[in-house]
Amino acid sequence: VHRPIGPVAQHVPQAPPQVPVSAANSTIAAAQSVASSVLSTATSAVSSMAAGHIPGKAAAGDQKNEIFVDILERLTVLMNAQGQVLNSSIDGSIQMKSYLTGNPELRLALNDDLEILSQPREAAPMPNYGGGPQQAVVPLDDCTFHPRVDLNDFDSQRILSFVPPDGEFSVMNYRIDSEFRPPFRVTPFVDSVSQYKVELVIKIRAEVPESNYGGNIQMTIPTPPGTASVNCDMSAVGGE
Repeated sequence: VHRPIGPVAQHVPQAPPQVPVSAANSTIAAAQSVASSVLSTATSAVSSMAAGHIPGKAAAGDQKNEIFVDILERLTVLMNAQGQVLNSSIDGSIQMKSYLTGNPELRLALNDDLEILSQPREAAPMPNYGGGPQQAVVPLDDCTFHPRVDLNDFDSQRILSFVPPDGEFSVMNYRIDSEFRPPFRVTPFVDSVSQYKVELVIKIRAEVPESNYGGNIQMTIPTPPGTASVNCDMSAVGGE
């Protein structure tokens, strides 16, 4: 999920179920996802100290004074023929593109409900990827940080401090292996019409809150190498 702060679009690459179906480059406007609970605010505290040279920083006159913050998340979800989730995980990254003049120190504040898991897996609460009041904490199984990130205030205040290099870099990478409710549920139906014809019906149900919007959803359905032709029909029934 790209969770932008600034003029950057959001995208959700959706992982395949057991019947290989994938949705990529999906846009979720105002998404209340796991990512939205990871990132709260990004505030820049520009220091008044003299701008010393830092490797990778261009001259101030060559830069635009702007910064972009994105959250990228890749969901991997395995479902059975009944649409039940067998396995799921989230790999996420907080990415920045910095075009700031000078060498400002930035402070990135994360939500207080961010938790590095130390409890047993079965005791961890299930987050709802689409958001909702039942989401108490965001459990991270693992996380790593850019070498420039100062973690002195991370444990107590969930604040990351750093002087960003020019261009794009990863502030933080994280992984969530605990079970979560996926934003889409996929249910396949296969009917052998004849010896040479198979009818495949795939239902996709959006389970994100009604206040959110999903668009540019793409589905990839692999077919056997000997397939002669494919006819595709789409319809919406009861919001599915």
